[in-house]
Amino acid sequence: YPRIVSAQHSPEMAPVRDQKETEPLAHIPQLPETWAYWDTEYAVQNEWGVAMGGGTCDSKTAGWPVRKNGQKLSYGYNHAGIEDLTKIAMERCKTALCAVETMG
Repeated sequence: YPRIVSAQHSPEMAPVRDQKETEPLAHIPQLPETWAYWDTEYAVQNEWGVAMGGGTCDSKTAGWPVRKNGQKLSYGYNHAGIEDLTKIAMERCKTALCAVETMG
């Protein structure tokens, strides 16, 4: 709790007490048009019928940016997790191939 601290997202996600606004890890260009999708923790299906399922495992991701004593460490290159990648793909793709290529 919370996964994002941002007054721009909603008043409920605004910082409280000593919380700081979440810094974006990256920015992606916006498109003039995107598609609607059904969402749970992951995007499920979009209006074009592109659908995907999710699964979990006990693997450990070492690619997230890390700070120690306020300093960014030299490793950590992930900019988006599976939750965000599925949503980006569902917003932008009309085909499964496009979704796979978009998510990497």
